[in-house]
Amino acid sequence: GTLSSLMNDNDGAAYGELYPIGTEGQQNQAYVAVALHMQEGAGNDYQNESIGTTFDINLSATQMTYEKDGFDNDKYDEDATLNMVVSDQAELLEALEYLGDGSRLTLGRDLSVNGEDVDIRSKENVHIDFNNKTANIDNNNISIRVNGTSEKRASAVLNNGTLIAGDGTYCTIGSGYSDVVLNNMILKNTTAYGCSVKSFPGGQITLNNITSTSELGGGMTAAGGIINVNGGNFTQSGSYDHNSCLGSVSQGKGGSFGVLNVRNMVGESENYGFYVFCSGGTINIYSGNFSAGKAVLKADLDLSSYPGAKGIINVYGGTFDGRIEINDKCALNIKAGTFSNTGLTEEKFKKYVAEGSKVTVVNDVFTVND
Repeated sequence: GTLSSLMNDNDGAAYGELYPIGTEGQQNQAYVAVALHMQEGAGNDYQNESIGTTFDINLSATQMTYEKDGFDNDKYDEDATLNMVVSDQAELLEALEYLGDGSRLTLGRDLSVNGEDVDIRSKENVHIDFNNKTANIDNNNISIRVNGTSEKRASAVLNNGTLIAGDGTYCTIGSGYSDVVLNNMILKNTTAYGCSVKSFPGGQITLNNITSTSELGGGMTAAGGIINVNGGNFTQSGSYDHNSCLGSVSQGKGGSFGVLNVRNMVGESENYGFYVFCSGGTINIYSGNFSAGKAVLKADLDLSSYPGAKGIINVYGGTFDGRIEINDKCALNIKAGTFSNTGLTEEKFKKYVAEGSKVTVVNDVFTVND
């Protein structure tokens, strides 16, 4: 066939088991050649011309689980790592089926996944290199879930690309009983009551230099898990729903409280900045620049529905533009930072300042230094 048809072949040139399983004691071999040449009837019009593009030939393979020399264990290779380039939904889903600890996937091109879960379950040290490509995943749930168990945690690293949650898909990345790291990723979500990042009980997600855009919904929620933010830009817009904030914490199943740690982040929200939901949790902000239309720092706690819950916001630095709304059951401890348009009198603001820190006021802007 033609080069273009080969490049657009969703099943690949030799999809499936290229190496045939032989009978017992047999050593099988298979050879495949790709011969590239001009069409014989091209004529002289193409003299001195080029194809005008470059292309790669990717060979993706995984080791067969069957081994004759398995020392009385013919499945000893079943956990062999997978190193595979995936370029469409079928290849991605097949790769997930054969994932082992230490597997590495690379996106060969932009791809879309519709109606299918993309799950990494109880596998450790899985790497997905987006290779500066975009994955648009629409499954009415969470685009990519990394889930382990209390017996075996999962772990995954996602690098260098764009992950988009389709309309109706509530989250781009989720973690439960797992450790997930995102480096240099762009995240987008457009579903009401959704968010870009969600960490469930036992889950820990670390975000390094992330750009998150949330139209409706919010940026990130530590729903009983932990989220660590190191740099990046978060934007939230659209009409308000209860997730419409840059970052929030809540209580997860089993009574674990979410924890959100923020460093060097820039965040802008049309609604709320950082929010302790009524079930409780802790937000620690160390540095960054934040603004919000409704309130930049907000905490609610409903002890009648969540007895024993605690809601805490600790601020160690940063610049904040927006109202501060903390109910009397929650704690706000400000060690350092600059705060404007808080909606608070100087007397009320000082009640939130940590012991040993000093406040200066210029044109209704509060500056706190430890």
